[in-house]
Amino acid sequence: DGAATAQVIVGPFHIQRFGAKRYPGAARKKGMEGVAVLSFTISASGHVTSARIVKGSGHALLDQATLAMARNAQPFPAIPASFARSQMTFRVPVQFNID
Repeated sequence: DGAATAQVIVGPFHIQRFGAKRYPGAARKKGMEGVAVLSFTISASGHVTSARIVKGSGHALLDQATLAMARNAQPFPAIPASFARSQMTFRVPVQFNID
């Protein structure tokens, strides 16, 4: 149903809102910018069971900060029972720009 779909689609938006993206100070000082693509899997209860970088930003510090976002955003909304799935995987681009 529409409500269940909306809850699951919130996964990528949830990480952007609650993942508390932190721009590493050392990366900011060195002018590091980039986009990392994060793949993460959540359990039916909304906990992250795995997270990995599928496309690096080109800077280890930014990639590490991206991985931390998945942990910081827990718990995610639970997967609706109507989906009959024990887990779901999402891909999210995370952009780091110095303003």
